[in-house]
Amino acid sequence: MLEHDKKNLSYEELSSLININNIYEITHNKLLDISLKIDEITSINLYFQMLGLLINLEKHNDSLKIAYLSNLISFYIFDVITPPYSEEIARFYAEKSLENNSTSEYKEWLEYINQGN
Repeated sequence: MLEHDKKNLSYEELSSLININNIYEITHNKLLDISLKIDEITSINLYFQMLGLLINLEKHNDSLKIAYLSNLISFYIFDVITPPYSEEIARFYAEKSLENNSTSEYKEWLEYINQGN
């Protein structure tokens, strides 16, 4: 898909794509698929959308959703948008996932990040 064919989504459209109610429907593959269809500005806004959701979840101490969303953010930073310091930022969110829910999936993801990008 050419850059000019990619979508610029509004806040409302981003909110309908990923929100507290559908968080478990978003997988790494679905997040990657979404990212391939949106423009660069929207991809940055998607990060902030997820970050805002994470802050709200932390206010409510929803550790399972915090862990899940932190893992998604880590993946998005490390494998999708790869900004400067992506390894450090992804590691931060991967560790947050483990702090909230120590699963083998999250441990394996952190090991993958520790291999570097």
